[in-house]
Amino acid sequence: MRLEFDTAAGGFDLALTATGDFDAGIGNGGALEAAVWVSIFTDALAEPGDMTPDLGPDRRGWWADAGRAAAESMGSLVWIHLREKRTETARLAIETAAWTSVQWFVDDGIASAVDVTAAFIDAPRDALRLTVVLTEPNGVRRDWSVDLLWSGVARR
Repeated sequence: MRLEFDTAAGGFDLALTATGDFDAGIGNGGALEAAVWVSIFTDALAEPGDMTPDLGPDRRGWWADAGRAAAESMGSLVWIHLREKRTETARLAIETAAWTSVQWFVDDGIASAVDVTAAFIDAPRDALRLTVVLTEPNGVRRDWSVDLLWSGVARR
């Protein structure tokens, strides 16, 4: 299934074809792109020490990861870093968390390389552009990006 990022809602939704059917994502790497975004935007379980008072007690995490080692779990901590102050440290933490969550593509031979960059952008205000470049084993390069509104709850 292909996913589309809705900038107004700030999240992903299932993509539809012109006739209103679900877009299966066949061709042009649509299904591969969906797997990338699911890997990055599934909330990984935060460690208790990562939780600050303004974040509350909910450590999130995907229910199917219960009892699994951190290395075997799905998702990333992008969610927690988007709630931090907008700093270079937070930008680097988001970039690293996203990169770590998509390395399974390389480990499983689906890609020969995956690179992730996070950059602050001017428009929309308080946004971060997350770009993923995935190189398939046959050399085909695919790149995708989303612009995320900064949702930091920490005071500036």
